[in-house]
Amino acid sequence: MNPIKFFQYQISRWKELPTKDNWRENYLIRAGAVVGLVGLLIIVGFQLVYDLTPLDQLSSQAAQARLSGDNKTALQLYKIVSARASKIDFTSNYELGNILFEMGKYTAAEHYYLRASDNSGAPITVYYQLSDLYLKHLPKKQQGFISLMKKRVVSQPTNDGFVVVLASFYEQIGDKPQAITWYEQALKLDPSNGAVAASIQALKASL
Repeated sequence: MNPIKFFQYQISRWKELPTKDNWRENYLIRAGAVVGLVGLLIIVGFQLVYDLTPLDQLSSQAAQARLSGDNKTALQLYKIVSARASKIDFTSNYELGNILFEMGKYTAAEHYYLRASDNSGAPITVYYQLSDLYLKHLPKKQQGFISLMKKRVVSQPTNDGFVVVLASFYEQIGDKPQAITWYEQALKLDPSNGAVAASIQALKASL
């Protein structure tokens, strides 16, 4: 039955009921319970569909929604992928961070960026996103980010990318001596990095 016709039928039934003995009120309560149950069954049905859909298919649907500008659907699908993945899924968590950042929900964005960074294969881009987040929107958590980057440097001492992120962060918060120290460490790891060499020279000249 068409939903509109169904509700029109229910209203007509309600009008025909006598007003005494709370018949109309009881009828509305029963009708409301039925509508609520139907709504719940629809929600459960959709959830079952998502639970049975392969993760790669859900990820593809989420990416398509994101490309089309449907961030609401992308957010829903990426959350399902993130929750269902047997190990930390970088893409779903990173995209959740991006969507929430664009929505101005910075603390929630931080949560998913940090989850993405816990993926062992996470690219350096997620750390630049975190850096931008702490610089512009969560300044009270800047020391926590510095601690995180130092831990990453210790865990992967030959990864100059982590060192550059840390040096750049120090530079942007105005701590030039620390920025120089970390840029110099990065240059030792990659002496061919002309951008790092130029940053060191510029910072020393500005002291």
